[in-house]
Amino acid sequence: IHEGLRSVLNADKFNDSQRVQIGLPEREGGMCLVTAHDILLPAYVGGSGSVALFYKKCGWPEAQVLYNVLKSQPALVTAVDELNEMFDHNKHRVTVPYLDPDLPHAWPRQSKLTKAVQRVCADDLEAQLVRIDAAAASWFASCRLHGSGAWLHSSPKIALFRVSSQLYRVMLAMRLMVKTPSTDLVARCVCGSTGWQLRYGVHWFSSCRCATLKTARHNAVVK
Repeated sequence: IHEGLRSVLNADKFNDSQRVQIGLPEREGGMCLVTAHDILLPAYVGGSGSVALFYKKCGWPEAQVLYNVLKSQPALVTAVDELNEMFDHNKHRVTVPYLDPDLPHAWPRQSKLTKAVQRVCADDLEAQLVRIDAAAASWFASCRLHGSGAWLHSSPKIALFRVSSQLYRVMLAMRLMVKTPSTDLVARCVCGSTGWQLRYGVHWFSSCRCATLKTARHNAVVK
């Protein structure tokens, strides 16, 4: 998936933070390219909880035996411990109840566990960017605002949302803060500004006096 997106954006490579962002959902500032690997842990635990709940309700004579076998699986016990540790260390970010290893049928659904893990991952990424790149951190924070990436879900079959492939490539590159193709030819903006912000599209959202793309959600990039 990363290689396919890199080819579309004509990018040399992605850095570690961009790779994490690609695997996050739109609500957390990502690119919606969430893979099974990214959610393997919460999916395994949440799915096991759903199976345990089925065993509790199905009425099969052997259901309790199967229930006990399920909750005693070493891999599941390890996964539950890992999630409990993650959520315990991030109580201020997520509100997920303690996963009781002895009561798998009471565990939250997979979707809730996955959202919590993705929230922690996005918060960790933002905190890391704050330490190493203030502009990238501010840009990523703006991408996490409600509705900022809604266009990623738009259908090209609707004329209102239809754009050229070239423009869509620019939109993707700007969200990920990848150098926009062909911007090497842009040495100076009509407003007189120069610098790396021109190549990454940040300038027209944050500080250009002649463009109309400035919005409150992106003004923090100026800092």
